[in-house]
Amino acid sequence: MESLVPEKISYLELKKHLCRIVRQKGTIRDMLHILEEMEESMED
Repeated sequence: MESLVPEKISYLELKKHLCRIVRQKGTIRDMLHILEEMEESMED
């Protein structure tokens, strides 16, 4: 599958991040915030 945000976040990276959040008993309801957080971490 192509990346969700072209050249930035792949489907696999998103899946791994969401799984990590769920394992830590977090919520994945705010997808926009999650994607923004992932994008910021990739810029560092």
